[in-house]
Amino acid sequence: MTEYTTDVLGRKVPTTRNRGMSTSDRFDAQGWDVTPKGCWEWRGSRNDKGYGRFSHTGGQLAHRYALERKLGRPLGRSSALHECDNPPC
Repeated sequence: MTEYTTDVLGRKVPTTRNRGMSTSDRFDAQGWDVTPKGCWEWRGSRNDKGYGRFSHTGGQLAHRYALERKLGRPLGRSSALHECDNPPC
């Protein structure tokens, strides 16, 4: 079960007590903020280019993990592009 706390911006965020959760559950626990333009911006950590970073998988980019999970297969060397070109989306 995921435990939550509130960050300095008043957002509900998972606590660090999520050990033992599946990779998929930890990914979902990070959450997203949906912008007025419809982007789903990653709430977790980001790299220096602004892309969401999911450290539970060794530092994989969050948008690549999300697409791999949706497709049910690894992307390999394929790109994971989206129309908005908004790195945290």
